[in-house]
Amino acid sequence: MRKPDDTLVTRSRIAELAGVNRPAVTNWAGRYPDFPQAVDSMATGTGRADLFLAEDVGAWLRKRRIPAPALREGELPGTTYGDRFLAALGREHGPTPLTVVRRLLEARDDLQRADHLDVLLALVYIFGTRAGADDRRYRDHVTQSWGRLRYALVDDGVWSPGRLDERGGFPDTDRFDSVLRHSATALAEAEWDPESAAEALDRLVELRMDVDARGGEIITPPALRHLMAGLLPTFGPAFDPYCRTGELLDACVSAGREVAADTRTEAGPAGLGAHGICGDENSAHLVRMRLRVRGVEPELDGWRARPAPDRPPHAMGRYTRVATNPPFNLRAGERGWDPDAFRYGTPPAANGNFAWLQLALAALAEEGRAAVLMPDIAAQSTNAAEQAIRSRMVHDGAVEALIALPAQLFGRATGVRATLWLLRPPTGRGDEVLFVDAESLGSMTNRARRELSAGDVGTLIDTCSRWRGAREAGEPFHGRRGFSVSVPVAEIALRDHVLTPALYVPQEESAVLGGSGRAEVERLIAELAVREEAARAADERAARVLGEWQGKR
Repeated sequence: MRKPDDTLVTRSRIAELAGVNRPAVTNWAGRYPDFPQAVDSMATGTGRADLFLAEDVGAWLRKRRIPAPALREGELPGTTYGDRFLAALGREHGPTPLTVVRRLLEARDDLQRADHLDVLLALVYIFGTRAGADDRRYRDHVTQSWGRLRYALVDDGVWSPGRLDERGGFPDTDRFDSVLRHSATALAEAEWDPESAAEALDRLVELRMDVDARGGEIITPPALRHLMAGLLPTFGPAFDPYCRTGELLDACVSAGREVAADTRTEAGPAGLGAHGICGDENSAHLVRMRLRVRGVEPELDGWRARPAPDRPPHAMGRYTRVATNPPFNLRAGERGWDPDAFRYGTPPAANGNFAWLQLALAALAEEGRAAVLMPDIAAQSTNAAEQAIRSRMVHDGAVEALIALPAQLFGRATGVRATLWLLRPPTGRGDEVLFVDAESLGSMTNRARRELSAGDVGTLIDTCSRWRGAREAGEPFHGRRGFSVSVPVAEIALRDHVLTPALYVPQEESAVLGGSGRAEVERLIAELAVREEAARAADERAARVLGEWQGKR
């Protein structure tokens, strides 16, 4: 009998199970180079039909969220076509992780949503890190009461002892225990492996942050995580100086594991090491949960109200992978930055963008790469200190590429547009920088959020890979009009080292109006930079006046 993982499906069957029309599957297969390859074919009344491994198709479809208008009754926002496909297929290993999560979320009785999510996060962590048959007695013991489970998290070092006394010690234990035992039974029936637990944990963390009273952290969207991890080396220790909930460290670990599986090599602890600086204790809890489910013990520093990598000498020159999504345009003057990291100059106190960029560079090992998410203004700021730092980075060969990302990737969390900076250890002499204008990629999943597809992510990774390959071979890089171009540093210098991709990427012919398109872009960039500087000056004046007023009280 064929094993479940060997189940084969045709394009028509894929369409039926995913709930789309047949042409949509044909479009996926033709448009996205990473769509699974056919492994066989079968005779039909009209010829032969390609056959695909259902496991591969399900994995690929899990990267594609279902747009909100296309969600069926009972499907939560964030459900993917892969969830629907595998659920409809009726796999022998049971429902998909997100299907189980949806069922657990429906059974919270009268618990507060935050409390309920804390219970589910703890449960998924236990089932993800104690998945073996030998662990069953331990799981059964600690999941009998919320008190036992909380103490288990403290014993594991995931929670600090202070969590045991939060919210008055959780007086209504009966309500917690009832939900806990019901959810533990559902998870035991699901028989998850660590990968499934990691997927469920990711969704629960996202939901938990949505209702968190702090409301401070913005989680990096899944597609953006995959992009950033995919642009970095696949092995070696990873570092995130502002690791939020650990999603980027998790993406780096996952990417390394996937490559190891594809190449039949073993990704040991040294190849998957993860170091992060956390904003506070609650963030550290989530980071530990994420990475321990992956089998990685993270090295965490921080636990302060506002993350500040103050003098971390152990971080310098150590990492082959640095991925971070730091706070945009946040004041840097009050932070205890390590001055040794500022190789290219001290950033202005009013804005820490170039502090984060330089910290990422300082942390790189000789063969390392960094992917740093920045607000658009960092590429075009007219602040004298930032212009000087940007110029020195470019001429020293530290800037590899910039990718202008689509708007609304973060939904309602922030309206600030972002650019992805790819950095490398300085070569001493910059020659070219790759610019990619990806603002037209992605599709709207609801009125507020745009998402990059797996195909979009693959296209961006392939573009950067081809550019790097051409450089190594000493060959010219042939970009794509309206999308990508490699620009000599001498040309960048003529534009005052402005690094906005739209300024350099050749426009599509249909987008050029009377040859004035580039001039209009330059005018708008200059105008935006002036307005940004005016806003920054106003912020500084307001802060100064407020400080003087508080000093007189």
